Amino acid sequence: MKCLSVCVVIFLLIFTVSPAIALSSSQNLLNRPVEYKLSGQIKAIAAGGYNGDGRTDLAVLTDSSLIILVQGTDRKLHSKLIFAVNGRAITSGDINSDGRDDIAVVGADECAVFIQHVDGTFDKLEPIKMGGNDVKIADVNNDGRKDLVITGGYWTSGTSAFLQKADGTLDRNSIEITYYDGDRLDVADVNGDGKAEILIASRGVSSRTWICYRQDDGSYLAEELQLGDWSRMSSVSLAAGDVNSDGVAEILSSDPQGLHVYSQGLINRYDLEPSGYNSFSNPVVADFNSDGLSDVVIMVANMDNWSANNGNLLVFTQGSNRTLSLSQKILGFGAGYLAAGDFNGDGRTDIAMANGSNLYIYTQVNPEPPAKPQGLQAKADSKTITLSWSANTEDDIAGYNIYRSTSSTETGSRINWEPITKTSFVDTHVMQNTTYYYGIKALDTTGSESVASEAVSAKLLFDFRDVNTTDWYFSYIQELASNGIISGFPDSTFKPNNPMTRAEFAKVIIIALGESPGASYKGYFKDVSVGWSSGYVEKAKELGVISGYPDGSFKPTERITRAEISKIIVTASNLSVGTSGGSFSDISTSHWAYRYVLTARNNSIVGGYLDGSFRPEQAVTRAEASKIVCLGKDKLN
Repeated sequence: MKCLSVCVVIFLLIFTVSPAIALSSSQNLLNRPVEYKLSGQIKAIAAGGYNGDGRTDLAVLTDSSLIILVQGTDRKLHSKLIFAVNGRAITSGDINSDGRDDIAVVGADECAVFIQHVDGTFDKLEPIKMGGNDVKIADVNNDGRKDLVITGGYWTSGTSAFLQKADGTLDRNSIEITYYDGDRLDVADVNGDGKAEILIASRGVSSRTWICYRQDDGSYLAEELQLGDWSRMSSVSLAAGDVNSDGVAEILSSDPQGLHVYSQGLINRYDLEPSGYNSFSNPVVADFNSDGLSDVVIMVANMDNWSANNGNLLVFTQGSNRTLSLSQKILGFGAGYLAAGDFNGDGRTDIAMANGSNLYIYTQVNPEPPAKPQGLQAKADSKTITLSWSANTEDDIAGYNIYRSTSSTETGSRINWEPITKTSFVDTHVMQNTTYYYGIKALDTTGSESVASEAVSAKLLFDFRDVNTTDWYFSYIQELASNGIISGFPDSTFKPNNPMTRAEFAKVIIIALGESPGASYKGYFKDVSVGWSSGYVEKAKELGVISGYPDGSFKPTERITRAEISKIIVTASNLSVGTSGGSFSDISTSHWAYRYVLTARNNSIVGGYLDGSFRPEQAVTRAEASKIVCLGKDKLN
């Protein structure tokens, strides 16, 4: 085959989820569309497989280009190839019997055929020297090979077919179907004889539809059908499909009186809402609600008023009684073009709708609840808790609901008024010293919720001016502060390097144990008077966690040492005291805290220094005490 070079032109493709189109329906069949903005005015679209990956793609004919959009793994359309071409109509199908979809574009003077190769590239064949208004790729002579049919209008070439030969090439000698003019074209078996008829709709003076039957000698007999009045309309509407489940294709067309369905001699008319439109797309027949029955989608508009998008996208579904009913109406369009296919890879038939320079993909609503959201994370600062998660991949996701509880065993209550449309949420209604548990549920356009995500928890951080996130002790201080075990000072500091006193540590250990301070003063120690620490010190005495000194004092303001804190944490944890595992260089077996230090070391609560020492009499800073309590608090009873 002789191929022509292809001119690549500049093309812009941007996709967004459109928020501006009103939906009005008795059912919710279609999701909010994904919108693509193209350069140039769209004149026709055709669905097909254009790169061999098994996904449905879309060919778009603009006023200057053929743009091939392929469906990616992200289930969105992406520009693949662009060809410079002028045309009026487009179709797709396997025109050379290689198992791949090819594309034909008919213009005023010729028809361009683009052949797809195994690598997904296309070549443009030598043009067929016949122009026209519409084109189809279909088997018109029942030989199992698809042919090319062009309707060109009375003053050009009538309607002709170019048959595919056994070697996969097209016979350049056309077969005349009829000399009648045609504005729209389709091919289908409309009488149940197993052979395809060629359907032609002409606006003309008399607004005729012709059914062309193939005869045994290869000629065609044209039967006139008065199916609609297009004489005063800006467009002609024609399609074929089995919309009453009788196994035979019906002929569909629209005019200001309604949607007309011709079925073997009978015509049914369905009202359009509202009436009086004068511009119609070709109806598209497919199963748009996944019930196994063919439905109909059509675009209607009033082209007498170009100042507003005053048309509708109408979805008629087939019921169990084999009749059509209007199930969904989408408002706000002018004239346009339609195609059907699975444009998001979910196994359901979707709608591609072109209007001006915009392309909209309406996917079917998924009847199943959304999948459980994944990747939920919670991050707290001193005032808010921020949630983030991975987006669900379903096309019918309307948003997410956030559930919060203060119990790990409860689902909690929803805390958002409206569905969250992003994949993050900032909870500002939270308090210190409280653990919050979160789960999220995905919500689809039907109102169905998914099961809850895996739960996460978070507490507010304490914003101490002198504690930075990069400090080694940051996480220990935050853990204790967020659990109310330790606190800072009125000036919003923590003073991490200040020594911790014995009274301060008595308070920390009592709170870490989950105990409350003594309610009344007992006077256990001669140097502990009634004050902020007395209840904690006396409670620690009652629990046997501290004992004081032989002289009856506690020395509450003295710095607590590493040896003392080791004994207190081991005693409070009820750990079995032992001496295994070796010692430190500066603490002998005779040291009063020897066994407690080794026990704390063996339980990974304390450690020594690089020089092998423990430094038992060294004062413990507030930061060091925070780490020791964090490491030991899981062992506290």
